[in-house]
Amino acid sequence: MDRKFGRARKESRDDSPERSIFWLDLGNVSLSRFKPLSFADINTAIPYYEKTLVLRSPESHERFMFLSSLGSALLSRFEQLGNMEDLEVAIQHHQDVLASYPTQHPDRSMFLSNFGSMLLSRFKQLGRMADLELAVRHHQDALASCPTKHPDRSMFLSNLGSVFISRFEQLGNMRDLALAIRHHQCALTSWPSKRAGSSMLLRNLGKALLIRFGMLGRMGDLEQAVRHHQDALSCCSTDNSSGYSMSLNGFAIAMLTRFKHSGRMNDHHKAVLLLQEAFAMRPPGHPLRSASLNNLGRALMERYEWQDRMDDLNQAIIHYEGALALRPSGHPDRPLTLNNCGNALLSRFKRLGRLEDINKAIMLQREALELCPAGHPSRAVQHSNLAVALHFRFNWLGQSEDLEEAIMTHREALAMYPVGRAGHYTSLCSLAHALSTRFEQRGMMRDIEEAIAHYQTALLFTPPVHVDRLLSLNNLASALCSRFKKSGAMKDREHAISLYQEAFDLCPPGHPLRSVSYKNLSNAVQARFGHWDMRGY
Repeated sequence: MDRKFGRARKESRDDSPERSIFWLDLGNVSLSRFKPLSFADINTAIPYYEKTLVLRSPESHERFMFLSSLGSALLSRFEQLGNMEDLEVAIQHHQDVLASYPTQHPDRSMFLSNFGSMLLSRFKQLGRMADLELAVRHHQDALASCPTKHPDRSMFLSNLGSVFISRFEQLGNMRDLALAIRHHQCALTSWPSKRAGSSMLLRNLGKALLIRFGMLGRMGDLEQAVRHHQDALSCCSTDNSSGYSMSLNGFAIAMLTRFKHSGRMNDHHKAVLLLQEAFAMRPPGHPLRSASLNNLGRALMERYEWQDRMDDLNQAIIHYEGALALRPSGHPDRPLTLNNCGNALLSRFKRLGRLEDINKAIMLQREALELCPAGHPSRAVQHSNLAVALHFRFNWLGQSEDLEEAIMTHREALAMYPVGRAGHYTSLCSLAHALSTRFEQRGMMRDIEEAIAHYQTALLFTPPVHVDRLLSLNNLASALCSRFKKSGAMKDREHAISLYQEAFDLCPPGHPLRSVSYKNLSNAVQARFGHWDMRGY
């Protein structure tokens, strides 16, 4: 303990105002020490803040300051350990602060913003739309009550942009995404160029642009996102280890996204180096070490999917399992890691055919789904991933119950996705694929009819420049060929050929899928002539 705090403790009476200030200052010191290190110090800080409340009467004007500090400390502990009780108490403390805080006080906007962030955290855990809407309203009120020239206005703009992103991810309303980008841009524009903190604003804007790229496929958004994340890293001091490691991760994720859509191995190589540097800054006990393990696992999975190196896949699983060990039951990010680890095990099953991998993948996906109650923002994704794993096990073992559960689970996922959201497209294709499989098994026309309808809808959401259009064209063409073989309808065959032709035209020389697209097209064209008796020529 610092010598001056020891002397202050001796000089102040147990019930004096100075004594409560002493405990508040000591808690602040512990909490500031916590941020770049472990959660050990935050457990020290919280009792200090609680002592300040004991020494102040409920009518004390300064009580709001103590409540706010305690609430922020509890929120920080929740973010590391996932104890919902901490979050609930933090929210209650901030409600008390806002109830007793003067309406016109210059710091009220800060408390409104903090309260909005806590409500957003609870929404991400419980999926209550009321919490999300209240979070949006409190962040809007925080911005509205902040003077135009206030030094923290940029932060309030950015916070509001982030909560718009969360609502977009839940409801799929493109207006929310546009508002998010606009607020992040305004935050960056109004931020003094030489003031510390611009790195975070650049990261937030870069993240929003990456999301829009995923929705619309505009390469301009991707390039801007890469540039903003690169600038965020450039302007972040290495003295700020937490901010610097987050900038390393943000830039790496942007590079991985570009690699996935362009195939530039240099992007992937650079991303791995960035992630490894961030990981080195997060030693055992660091609260973000699990995030680094998760991100490294993702990078290795991306490279495996491109180069088919088993060592990458095995190392990805090791990294995901390491992250999972650091995210026990109750941790806010455990469902994400369960999902990633399950998907990696599914990939190894596809490669090696080991039943223990697919069985463990399904077990992890079931746990992830159980941790996402009804209304949870990630519940639809967990439904989809479990259904995909069940479908693959059916293909291997032929157990009809797996296929039936897969179709049922895909239907549940599709019903949760707002129309037009990125996951809605994937869910349509996955359900259609499962229905096509059942059609091949049982020959029921209603299955292939429904599959074609879903593939057609999915194609509507992939404009000519969208990165997923090639897949959509091939999926629909394949389903039409299946129906043609059953019904003999010539229009299905001709439509399939036109779709395969469009898919081939989207693959210029050097494209990794050009040979596959050419094979699909040539097979369909040859089938056209296969129905004529050529023996007389």
